[in-house]
Amino acid sequence: MTNRNADSQSQLGVRQFSADTKMMAGYYSHYTHSAAYKLLNEKLLPGSLIADIGAGEGAFSERLKVNGYNVVAVEKFCDFKPQDIKLYKLDLNDSWGGGISEKLDGVVGIEIIEHIENPFNFLRQIRRIVKEDGWVIISTPNVLNFESRFNLFRNGVLDMMSHPDHRTPIFPQTMAKYCKESGFEVVNRIIDIDTLSVRGSTMKGKILRTIARAVRSLFSKDSYAVGNSNIWLLKPGKANVYTPPPHA
Repeated sequence: MTNRNADSQSQLGVRQFSADTKMMAGYYSHYTHSAAYKLLNEKLLPGSLIADIGAGEGAFSERLKVNGYNVVAVEKFCDFKPQDIKLYKLDLNDSWGGGISEKLDGVVGIEIIEHIENPFNFLRQIRRIVKEDGWVIISTPNVLNFESRFNLFRNGVLDMMSHPDHRTPIFPQTMAKYCKESGFEVVNRIIDIDTLSVRGSTMKGKILRTIARAVRSLFSKDSYAVGNSNIWLLKPGKANVYTPPPHA
C-alpha cells in the first residue's frame, strides 16, 4: 500500500519538531527521521496505530500524530514532552511487550536497538505487539560506512561505541540473524543520508569530500559503505530459532 500523504515536517534542516521537543542527539538526526517517516508512510496510511519505541522526548511521535497517525510511545528515561500521546514507561531491557495492551499496525524504533543489552529480546518483544500484517522500522548507526571503517583501521575502535549509552554495534549480518530468530523478515534496507554528500560547504571542504568519495569508491565496493544510519523495513514471519547441534 502506497500513501502519498505530505509530511508536515519534511524540511531536512529542522532540528526540533516543535518549540519544546528536540530530536535525538546527532548531527544527522533530521535525515534519519525524514527517511524513516517516508518509509513508514509508504506502507501505512494515516489512522494506523503506530508505536514509537524508545521515543526520547517525542519528536518522531509528534511527527506521526500531526500527520494523522494514532500513536503510542514507549520511553522510560527521557522527558517525553507530548501530553496528548499515550506513554508507556517501560524498560526496554525487560519483557516490556507484555505491558502494551494494543495490537499495532506499525512499530518504529529509531536509533534505539544499539542501546539495548539483548537485541534478540528487543525484537521478540516487538513481535509480540505488532499485527501479523503489520510493519516494523528499525534504524541504527551504520557501523560499516566508509568513515567508520577508516576510523576502525586508524584507531582500532568503532566510532559508535564511544557513545556511553551504546551497548551493541548492529552489523547487517547480525541484524539478519536477530530478525530470523525473532520472527521477522527483512524486506528492505535504506540509508538516511550519504554523509559525504552533505559535508563541506567551503571550497576546501568540497575538495576533501570529492577526494574522500573517490577513495571510498576504490576501497569499499559494497553498498554498506554509504550511509550514516541503516533503516530496516521488517514484516512479521516465522521465527527460526537456532538450536545447537547435539553432542556426539
